[in-house]
Formats: sequence, C-alpha cells, structure tokens
Amino acid sequence: MAVERITALWALSEAALGGILHALNLPFKGMLISGGAITFISLIGVISEKKGSILKATFIVLAIKYLISPYTPVTAAIAVLLQGLLGELFFSTRKFQLILIPLFAVIVELLTGLQKILIVTIIFGSNFWNIIDKFSKSLAMNFFSVDMPGVSIYIISIYLAIHILFGIFISMIILRLPKNFNEIKKYVSLESHIYEDPVVNIHHTKKSLGKPSIIMMVILFVLLFSAPFIFPGIRSFDSINIVLIILRAVLILLIWFFVISPLLQNLFKKLLSRKTNKYFKNIDDINSRLPAIKNIVITAWKESAIKSLIKRIKYFITLLIYFTLSLPENNIEHDVK
Repeated sequence: MAVERITALWALSEAALGGILHALNLPFKGMLISGGAITFISLIGVISEKKGSILKATFIVLAIKYLISPYTPVTAAIAVLLQGLLGELFFSTRKFQLILIPLFAVIVELLTGLQKILIVTIIFGSNFWNIIDKFSKSLAMNFFSVDMPGVSIYIISIYLAIHILFGIFISMIILRLPKNFNEIKKYVSLESHIYEDPVVNIHHTKKSLGKPSIIMMVILFVLLFSAPFIFPGIRSFDSINIVLIILRAVLILLIWFFVISPLLQNLFKKLLSRKTNKYFKNIDDINSRLPAIKNIVITAWKESAIKSLIKRIKYFITLLIYFTLSLPENNIEHDVK
C-alpha cells in the first residue's frame, strides 16, 4: 500500500503542483516539479521490491495527470516518462542507494535545465545567444569601459548550477527521511492534524500565452531594438538578425503547435490508452485516494509554516511523506467516502 500512496502523491504533484506554482508566480517551476518526481520515484525505488514498479507508477501518474489536467503539454508528459525510465534504470538494484539517489536527483534536474535551454535554442537559434553576448559587451564597454566576454555562457552555467544544487538539496532530504521521521514521531500527532482542513478544489484551464518566460523574451527583444535610443552611445544592433530570429520563433512555434505537437499527442495518448486499460484498477484505486492525499498536502504545508523558507521545504516534504505513509487505510477509505 505504501507504493500506491506515494504514487498518489506523485500523481497529485504532477497534476496540481504546476497550476499552484503558476498561480503563485514562482520561478523555476520545472525544477520544483521535477524535484517532487525525484522524491517520489526514489521512495518507490527504495520501498518496492518488484522490478517495473517505477515504470508502472509512471504510466499511472500520466493517466491521472491527463485525467485531471487534459491540456497537459506533450513535452511535460514526455519529461515524466523520461524521469520514470531513468528511475527504473537507477533503482533496478537496491544497493548503493547513498550514491544512486543523489546521482539520480542531479541527472534529472540537470536534464530539466538542459531541456529549457535546448527549447530556447531551437526556437530562437544560436544567434539568440550571440545577440545577448553582443548586447552585454556593448553595455560593458560603454558604461564601464571594460571589454568583457559574452554573458550567455555564464547565464547558462548559473541556470544549470541552480538545478544541480537543487538536485543535491532534494537528495539530502530524501536520505534524511528515516531520521526525520523518528524526530517527528516525538511531537507530531497524526490524528490531531490530518482532518483540520477541507479539501481544496483545483481548477485547470488552458495555459495562456502570458507565461513569465515569454514575457521576458518579449521585453528582451524590445530592449535590444530600443537600446541605442535608451542608452546613448550603444551602437545599433543588426535589426535584420533580430527580425529573422523573431520570424524563426513564430514559424517554429506554429509548426510545433499545429503539426508536431498534435501528432505526438495522438501517439502518446495511444500508448497511454493501452497502459490505462492494463492498470485500470490501480488508476481507479489511486484516483480515489486523491481527496485524502490533498488534505495531507494542505495540512503538511500549514504545519510547516512556522519554519523559514529552506527549513520549511525540508519539514514540509518530511511531514508530507510521514503523514501519507502513516495514515491508516480505514481512515483513507472513510475520508474518500
């Protein structure tokens, strides 16, 4: 039953966490969502003794994700599938967990960061980074008289470093869970906390074009066009190249949204349909647990409010897993009914 509960947490995280983070306007949403996947995949790998458990949980999570969030982008679904496949590979052995968990966490977070950079490069082309380098060099020369190297490599490096550090941070939380459980047992009463809050209904709508990343891109291009007028002394950039980059981006996005994405969605849904039929009972069982799991998430988040940000994340994850694994089965059934 522990694997089913962790799978339910993972499904809820994939289906609802993105919407919550979007509503809160938090940065690095992909990093945080993949952090949840790392935690739940690692726990399934540690708890389950059956081979294929992670892959099975992955298809169940994807089925519930599409059930709750029908407008899930195919890229997000592919990311979940890739994480599940990597998890199945890493945890095919129960040995070396002290090494495998941090390594798995770092690789998943690194791939998450690389995916974003790759998408930007595909849409805007390598010229995008060249223009950023030229712009930063021009700023440095005109305002500080410094001939500095391009900043694009630093932007990419810092962005990936943040993902790697977060992967290490998540892995340390996972490895410390048994010790933290023992500490929590001393002063946290499950029965006195778990039913204090009502279930929160999460509404899902189509994603708008007002994503922070898109807004930032628009601001950047406007800045590049207007730089010579805003900052006297900065030479005018090659406007033709900027126009070509924008036209390239529009063309690629149109091809993606109207040709490639629908095709991949159909292929992916056919694959998922076969797995849904195979795991129908498991999907139905885990889906029925979601109301109780939602209550656990709300309770754990409010209970961790007394901590500072970093400590709150650690405490929240620990409480979340502890409550989920400790809640008696009859309480879950009662809460669902």
